[in-house]
Amino acid sequence: MADAYIVSARRTAGGRRNGQLSDIHPADLGGRVLDAIVAETGVDPAAIDDVTIVERV
Repeated sequence: MADAYIVSARRTAGGRRNGQLSDIHPADLGGRVLDAIVAETGVDPAAIDDVTIVERV
């Protein structure tokens, strides 16, 4: 079994129905977070095999 590493964790802004984030698809918002993590940490995007996104209710 391969080793797993937690490189970083981030939160997105909390949105409301029909609020400022309503025009941004959740996948695009997640992509923005991943882009920021890659830029900050310098991790090679090709080395990322799996991403876990948890919805906080």
